[in-house]
Amino acid sequence: MKKLEKEGIIKEYTVIPDFGKLGYGLLALNFVKLTKSLSSEEIENARKTAKEKVEQSRFGIVMLDRGIGLGFDGVIVSLYKDYSEYA
Repeated sequence: MKKLEKEGIIKEYTVIPDFGKLGYGLLALNFVKLTKSLSSEEIENARKTAKEKVEQSRFGIVMLDRGIGLGFDGVIVSLYKDYSEYA
């Protein structure tokens, strides 16, 4: 490993948590579709609001991102204890 690190083949390490042991039993992918195009100011305000809501949330949002694909504008990846918590 040290040789691979020195040669630059291994650049960094990551953690892959066991979400089940952390109490999460459900991973949800929620795709969102915006009804209108947003200005850069509206996008920035939405990011700030989303960040505040995520910090206050009782469930774990793993990823919140925008993009284009499958007819949607964004995706929310979140973790829940079970389906009733998701609902």
